[in-house]
Amino acid sequence: MSIERTDSVNMKLLKLTLANFQGIQSLIFEPNGHNANIYGTNGSGKTTVFNAMTWLLFDDASTGEKGFSPKTKGADGEDIHNLDHLVNGTFRLDDGTVTVFAKNLHENWMKKRGSRVEEFSGHQTDYFVDGVPVSKKEYDARLAVICSVDMAQILTQPEYFPESVNWQQRRKILLEICGDVTDFDVINGNDDLQKLNTLLLKPGSTGQFYTMDELQAITGSRMKKINETLDKLPSRIDEAARTLPQLTDTDQPEIRSRLQTLQQERDGLTAEKNNMTAGSAELISRQQLAEIRTQLAESRARYAQQCDPAKSAEYIRIQDLKKERTELDGQISAGQSYLRNFSDDLQSTKRRRERLSVEYIKIKSTEFCGDEQCPFCGQDLPSDRAEQARSDFNLRKSSDMEEIRSRIEAECSKPMIALIEERIQETVNVLSGHDARLYEINNELDSIALPGYPAFEKTAEYIEFAAQIDRIDIAIRQGDKVVDNKKRELQERIDGLMGQIGDEQQKLALLQVYADQQARIAELQAEEKTLNEEYERMQECAYLCEQFIVRKVRMLDDKINGKFESVKFRLFETQINGGIKEGCEVMIPTDNGLVPFKTANNAARINAGLEIIDTLSRHWGIAMPVFVDNAESVVELKSITPQVIRLIVSESDPELRVEVV
Repeated sequence: MSIERTDSVNMKLLKLTLANFQGIQSLIFEPNGHNANIYGTNGSGKTTVFNAMTWLLFDDASTGEKGFSPKTKGADGEDIHNLDHLVNGTFRLDDGTVTVFAKNLHENWMKKRGSRVEEFSGHQTDYFVDGVPVSKKEYDARLAVICSVDMAQILTQPEYFPESVNWQQRRKILLEICGDVTDFDVINGNDDLQKLNTLLLKPGSTGQFYTMDELQAITGSRMKKINETLDKLPSRIDEAARTLPQLTDTDQPEIRSRLQTLQQERDGLTAEKNNMTAGSAELISRQQLAEIRTQLAESRARYAQQCDPAKSAEYIRIQDLKKERTELDGQISAGQSYLRNFSDDLQSTKRRRERLSVEYIKIKSTEFCGDEQCPFCGQDLPSDRAEQARSDFNLRKSSDMEEIRSRIEAECSKPMIALIEERIQETVNVLSGHDARLYEINNELDSIALPGYPAFEKTAEYIEFAAQIDRIDIAIRQGDKVVDNKKRELQERIDGLMGQIGDEQQKLALLQVYADQQARIAELQAEEKTLNEEYERMQECAYLCEQFIVRKVRMLDDKINGKFESVKFRLFETQINGGIKEGCEVMIPTDNGLVPFKTANNAARINAGLEIIDTLSRHWGIAMPVFVDNAESVVELKSITPQVIRLIVSESDPELRVEVV
């Protein structure tokens, strides 16, 4: 429909034959290529003849009826079956060629296997060109050689172009007729539109430009996105402000100084505690104790050999007790070592728990900052992806918190600390039990005497050894107690420092969260300002686009309306808000000025439609038979080149009457 033909086609209707078509059992309409009038009262079949013509050419009713069917119905309103619904049209082209198009709609009835009764199986349309059966595709192709379906609908029905063709297509056709005005013709002809030359230039290009429609689409889309973002920004700023933590101390350098001092003090006390061991005097005492016990054992062995105690049960008992005492000495030494290790492990676990707890508090206090922009292109994310970003943040936050909780549970949980403390207590209890048993063993050894000889423990030699051992053992125990008390005192001070360190670290964490939130608020406020400025630029661009349309339409008005004798076209309307609404409305002149096609009287509408058909026929080089329904309302019908068939209501004609003019 966009190509102007170099040759002309003047299609004349010679004869139209109807059989069983919408209640008309048989009719032959034969205008022989001339204009004709068809008279008849209401319901006599005038419009049916028109429908037969449009159904023959493009499968539709002239009335635009949905689900149109040419079938004939009985008095009960039901279809009459087993009829051939036939339309046969004979046409002559201006080169003298005569072509006959025919369509026949009929029902298909079939007997199922084993049944004597035929059943309806659907409809079938047969197509014929010059009496030769053809497929629908071939039929349509033969018609298309003469005229496309779109053109045929416009050129045969006066009201089709003004009412059924959408305004964009109407304007496109009009521009084909009169020739378009380029965008740059409009811009360069108006000084106040010069800025559009820059706005239309594609980014990164020196000679590629957007179309005006593309620029309007880009501007409108961007304004919509900016508006959506601006609508959300105040709540996002408010949300960020509401999540600012409450600070009790804002002097970060002072906090860091206090934290460093506390950590240094803690590290010094920890090193002092870890390096605390027995003094040199205590080490000498332990060496002396070991030497004396060795001498005592040698003396005991000599005494036993002298007394031949191997034959007595008392001697065996003495040996068992001595063996048990030696084992107890080893267990006591090991237990003391375990006790020191458990104490060190307890403090290390507590420090690890404190550090992870501070990290957990910092993560927990972070809030979603509304990051709804693509990290790659910087554009706003769609609403569904923005919501996904919030969900991803919460998932990451929950995951990080869960990871720290898992580490606390795995490395330094309260049950673990309690277990270490329990083991310390158990070790203390075991050592106490060992000490008590050692005391019992020594008493029992003192009470056992070999038969016939005084017990070795009653001898002066033993008594002297025992006295020396007691003196040295008392000195050692007093030294251990002093060390343990000192370590306990140091640990209490370390624990207090750890609590203070945790408090200072939490203050720093809250300060960081506060600074991050303040930075986010400033970022959102800057974004709001930038978007407002961009929105103003987009508004200016939208205004320039509207002004461009106004100027272009004014330039096109004279070109388009100059192609028509009386009909005019309104290509835009100015809205109440000053905006421009594009369109392509057919306007008909009256004594009171131009009125829209849809509000004009029937006669004016028909003549306007004929004028449009005549202009389009001459432009396309195609003339087709034009049917004018309700023609009785037109006193003077506009004279046009194509063949015109008037449908006239006549109460005096109960049956159709044809008049060739």
